[in-house]
Amino acid sequence: MPPRPTRFDNSDCIALVGEATPPEPLRADLIIDPDECNAARCTGQGLRVPKTHVTGTSGPSPNANETIGVVVTPPDADDCPQTYTVSAHAILDPDECNALTSTEQGLRVTETHVTGTSGPAPGRIANAWQSIDVVVAPPAAADCPRNYTVRAYLTPQRGEAGPVGSVDLRPTRTSNTWANTALQVTLPAPGVYLVSGDVNTSICATLEYGSATNLWTEVRLIDVDSGTVELQPRGSAQHQFTSPDRLQHCTHGPTSLSGLVTVSPAQGSKTVRVQAILSGGGPGDGLANGATLQKSTFHGPRSYLTYVKVAD
Repeated sequence: MPPRPTRFDNSDCIALVGEATPPEPLRADLIIDPDECNAARCTGQGLRVPKTHVTGTSGPSPNANETIGVVVTPPDADDCPQTYTVSAHAILDPDECNALTSTEQGLRVTETHVTGTSGPAPGRIANAWQSIDVVVAPPAAADCPRNYTVRAYLTPQRGEAGPVGSVDLRPTRTSNTWANTALQVTLPAPGVYLVSGDVNTSICATLEYGSATNLWTEVRLIDVDSGTVELQPRGSAQHQFTSPDRLQHCTHGPTSLSGLVTVSPAQGSKTVRVQAILSGGGPGDGLANGATLQKSTFHGPRSYLTYVKVAD
């Protein structure tokens, strides 16, 4: 049986083996604490303790290509086991073009959608009333900052009617009733419209010796559905003559019929029409002492009606 190691006191880490008498020499063996926190090992060259360095950096990385910052929290001197805490966090570039933010759930990039449409009215915006087209030009993929260019174009709704057929206005003198014409337009959506008409009427009459005329035509614009007068009467042609001789004469009245017409949201759209009338005044209801009315006409082939939207 080999001799038992002998320790002389608890502070010694060396055990002596063998009897302290010659001729057997004494041998010393290393005693290593078996605790799991003990990293000491015995080698042929002596004691060895593995040396570990745990390092890290906080804040911006020294390498411009790195985007992770590492923080190392060392243990207290008497902690066992010696546990190092290593944490990593993203390093955010402070450049104003960087939209990255750090949240508890992770990195977040704000996503922005800028949209617009182009093309003729209507159908561009939700209710299709507006008179503006919007066009959005996105930046190139590599642009920084990413600037979107938004352009708006005025594209009002507009239209025109004419030419149309003619209307005999002679019956309106005796009935005192406005005559409908085929010259009309439909204002398609709520808003304010500038309606402009170029309307042509004429009066032709024959005067005998000492006779006289006092005739005139008028035009106006009405709402077809309700009959409401949208643009009040404008004077057109006028035939007012006295002649000592026999005379045949025609007058023409190119007339501007222009003004603002409103379409309400409740109406949605509105159709407006040109009406015309022939009137006379004085003796003979405008035909005195043998004067004769030959014709009075709304000239549709030379008449036009246009509109353009001026407000939403």
